[in-house]
Amino acid sequence: MHLSKIARRLSLYFGGLLVVFAVVIGIAFYQLLKTQTVNLRTEEMRATAERMAEVVSDNIDVLEFYHGPAIASSRLSQYLDNVAQEHVWVLDETTKLTDNYRRLPKHIKEKVDECFRGQKFTAQDYSPRYKDTVLTVGAPVKDRVGRIRAVVLLHAPVQGIQQAVFNGLKILFLSLAIAFILGLVFSIYMARIFTKPLAKMETIANELGEENYAARCEIKQNDEIGSLANTLDTLAERLDAAKEQRARLEKMRRQFISNITHELRTPLTVVLASLEALKLGVITEEKEVAECYDSMYKEGVFAKEMITDLLELSKLQNTDFPLDKQKINFVDVARDAVAAGIKLAMEKRIVITFDSDVEELLITADSRRLHQMLMVFITNAIKFSKEESNIEIVLKDRNLTITDHGCGMNKEMAEHAFDIFYTSHDERNKEGSGLGLAIARSIADRHGFILTLTSAENIGTTVRVVV
Repeated sequence: MHLSKIARRLSLYFGGLLVVFAVVIGIAFYQLLKTQTVNLRTEEMRATAERMAEVVSDNIDVLEFYHGPAIASSRLSQYLDNVAQEHVWVLDETTKLTDNYRRLPKHIKEKVDECFRGQKFTAQDYSPRYKDTVLTVGAPVKDRVGRIRAVVLLHAPVQGIQQAVFNGLKILFLSLAIAFILGLVFSIYMARIFTKPLAKMETIANELGEENYAARCEIKQNDEIGSLANTLDTLAERLDAAKEQRARLEKMRRQFISNITHELRTPLTVVLASLEALKLGVITEEKEVAECYDSMYKEGVFAKEMITDLLELSKLQNTDFPLDKQKINFVDVARDAVAAGIKLAMEKRIVITFDSDVEELLITADSRRLHQMLMVFITNAIKFSKEESNIEIVLKDRNLTITDHGCGMNKEMAEHAFDIFYTSHDERNKEGSGLGLAIARSIADRHGFILTLTSAENIGTTVRVVV
C-alpha cells in the first residue's frame, strides 16, 4: 500500500501519540491499581485481624486457665494461621521477652507497644524471612473488663499484591497493544482519506503548470482543504480567462499591426506614385501638378499623425515616463476643452453645452494630458454625431460625462472601445489612427481616474470619467 509522505508523517505522528498515550495510561493505571490493591488488601487484613482478636478475646478465659498469661504459647495461633491462610502471630507480655520479638524492626515494636495501649496499626517493612516487603496489621485483644491482654499480628508479603498488579498491567498492555494496532490501521486509512484531495490538487497544479487551464479539482469540503481547492479552481478559471484574453489580444495585435502597416503603406504608395508621375512628366498641367502636391501633403500629414499617436501611446504606457503633475482646477481644463470642441463642431453645426455643479475642483494632474484626453472624447463625439445635433458635457459630484446622440456602437465595439489593438472597420471611422481612445484610457490610468463607456446603436454614446 503506497502512502504519500504526508500520509506517512501523519501516521507516524498518530502512532507516536498512541505510544505516549499508552505509556501515560500504563503508568497512571499501575499507580492507581497498586494503591487500590494495597488499600483493599490492607482493609481485608485489618478486618481479619479484628475478627481474630475477637476470637481470642472470646476464648481468653479458657486460654488463661490452661496456659496462664502465656496466651501466645497455645495452639490457637497455629489454628488461626491455618484458618486465615496468612501468617498470624499472637503476642502477649511473655512473648515480648523472646528473641523473635527482639528481632522485629524497631518501628514495628513501637507499633506493637502502641497496640498494647489500644491502637490498631498497619505497617510495611522489608522482611529478611520473606525476602520481600511485608504488610503487617495489628489488633489488640481485650478481656471481658476491657484490659488489653495480647496483640494479634497478620503478616502478608507484598509480592502477591505486586503479582496481581502485574497481571492487571499485562491485561492493560495487551488491550493497549490491540488498540494501538487498530488505531494505527485507522490512522493510515484516515491519512489516506485526508491526503487524497491534496494529491489531486498536486496533480491539478502540475496540469496548470503545463497550461492545461481546463483542469479542475472539484473538491467539495467545508474546511481549509476545500477552501484551498476552491482557490485553485478559481486560479484555473482566471488563468483560462487570461489565456483566452491573451489569445484575443494577440489576434488583435496582429490585426492592428496589419492595419497600421496597411495605413502607413497607403499614404506612402500615394506619395511615391505622385512623385514618380511628376518625375516621368506624366503630369504636366499646372492644375494636376497642384492637386498632386496637395494629395502628397495630406497623405504625409496623415502618416505623421499616426506615427505621433503611436509614440504618444508608447510613452503613456511606460510608467517611467513622467507626467507634469501640478495643482490645477479641473473645471478650467474642461472649459478649455469645450471651447476648442465648439470651434470644431461649427462645420457640422453641432451645439456643445457644458454644465458644472462647482466652479473649482482642485486636483493634482498634468493639465496638458487631461486636455488631450478630453479632446479625444469630444472629437469622437463630434465625428459620430449627426449634423445640427447636441453634445452634453456635465461635471457633477466629480463625475464628468460626455454624451452625444450619434450613431453609437454595438455591444462588441463598446466592450473593446478602449482596447489598444482594437479598431472598428466602420466606414464612419475610416479617418484617424484608431488609437485615440486607447491613448485617453492610458492618460486616465496614469491619473487614477475611473473611465467607462456606454453606447447603443442609433441612440448615442456616453463616456464617464470619475475624477
